[in-house]
Amino acid sequence: RLWRWTEASLASAAAQGTRCLAVAHRVLASDEEGDRASQPWVFDGLVLFSDPPRANSAAAISEALELGLQVKMLTGDHISVAKEICHDIGIGHYVIEKPSAIPRVPRVPGGGADFYFEVEQLMPAVDQASGFAGLMPSEKALVVDILRTRGWLTGMLGDGMNDAAAMRRAHVGIAVSSADEGARAVADVVLLGDGVSALGALVKECRTIIGRARHCIVIQANLSLHLLFVFFVASLTLKPREIFPPRPGNVGLAPPVFLLPVTALVMIVMMTDLAALAVVFDSSAGVASSKVALTWSSVATHCIVAGVINAAATLWWLVLLLRVAGDAPWRDVWSIPADVVRKHLPVPDYNDVCTIMFLQMLLASCLTILATRSTKSLLIDPPHPALLLSCVGLMLFGSALTYLWPYDEASHHMNPIGRHWIAATWAYNLALFALVGIVKMAVWVFHQLALETATERASAHLGRVTQPPTEPKQGGRWSQVAQLRRSAMKFIAEDSITQGKPLHTPHSSEEATSMELPLILERINEIEEELKALRAIVSSVVQTGPHLSRGASDAFISCAGSNSDTDGNSSY
Repeated sequence: RLWRWTEASLASAAAQGTRCLAVAHRVLASDEEGDRASQPWVFDGLVLFSDPPRANSAAAISEALELGLQVKMLTGDHISVAKEICHDIGIGHYVIEKPSAIPRVPRVPGGGADFYFEVEQLMPAVDQASGFAGLMPSEKALVVDILRTRGWLTGMLGDGMNDAAAMRRAHVGIAVSSADEGARAVADVVLLGDGVSALGALVKECRTIIGRARHCIVIQANLSLHLLFVFFVASLTLKPREIFPPRPGNVGLAPPVFLLPVTALVMIVMMTDLAALAVVFDSSAGVASSKVALTWSSVATHCIVAGVINAAATLWWLVLLLRVAGDAPWRDVWSIPADVVRKHLPVPDYNDVCTIMFLQMLLASCLTILATRSTKSLLIDPPHPALLLSCVGLMLFGSALTYLWPYDEASHHMNPIGRHWIAATWAYNLALFALVGIVKMAVWVFHQLALETATERASAHLGRVTQPPTEPKQGGRWSQVAQLRRSAMKFIAEDSITQGKPLHTPHSSEEATSMELPLILERINEIEEELKALRAIVSSVVQTGPHLSRGASDAFISCAGSNSDTDGNSSY
């Protein structure tokens, strides 16, 4: 009867997210000191400890889920406690307990001592699980390794030495502000805010930094592709001297191939780099809150698309200007737009064409900085004022420079141009800016769809390989175990961990981060103090003896000062 009551009390307490400590005593007479084993223990009751999540944990986890993260809890607590905490913080109810009935599969032979894996931990169900209960520190590290080998970018958030191994194995180890020195020593990031409330800010800040780096790469790649592609194609296909034949007084005015003076090219590159310096002040809300991971393939796609579009637009504008300014006697597809331009704008000579092309390349490069900074429209996700003023200011400076070109036309092949051609070049580049923005959003949507399709295919494949764990039907348990064994053996055969190869190169003894001896001694003293406090609590309970109520409410001790964040054992 007492045992049934104890089991019911433990189950009830665990369902409420509390931990239990059984208390018993025995009385020894002075002449019985030598035979303690013969004295029976008297059960006094249960002491319940409450360690609930912080009040802001659910909000922080909800923000992390909105940012596209998957949150899983790794804890050594009972599965009922783990389920209650998972429910409280809103990450689900599917909690996997360390299996004991399913047979273990030995390591594939390959040297070294055999290492045993739990079959259920190797299943694809780890992707769908909300948490894992009853784990030892080494098993937490194993779960992280499994998630890594399955392609996840993992981060482990913890607060104690029992989380250090898993934090070390994750891509990013995160320690909370209340973490001990051991967890801080192996962590890559330490949250200084209250609990896990700063997790969302950490993710957004990291994505902002990566977004700025991506933006700088796109800017430089676009400028390089733009200039190289334009001058490479123009030098092979365009012959300005045929369009501007030598005349009396200007023999050799037009070169045999199209070119711009070095001064103009240097100014384009310098002014584009000056505008790009303001990227450090910019932070795109679309990049920080996006649920789609930023990959190098998407960055390369944006670089190529922006560079090719700008180069094609520049070549189209150059060919049109040459047809407007030249004396070509034939009629083709360029004749109609050239005739329209001649009716509304003054006919330029070759030096004017070079000045107009300088302005067009400068405007296209600066507007591309604004067009490629975010995955959203410029109106929905506006840039930082410093970046906007930098780009607009340099474009206005370039326009004024072409209007008041100070250099000698004979040595630079460039003349000052009128306001009509400046306005026409601005209008053309603004239309190009709108086109680049539309194509950018289309490329991003295509990238999202491709990623979602790949994810669905991978999920379907994993579902065919191994189904998520379910309650075995009567008589079919061993067939399920056989299926689990086959899946586990396939995983182990392909897993680098089982072959003795770490997923990342371990640090040498000189580089390894560890606690120093004074810190270890200090931690031992803290543990001794905690044990003394716990011993005092148990002694006080024993002294009450019969007065101790067997109800959970009378024996409840609230540890208000130890509110941890989901047991301090969470990974995302």
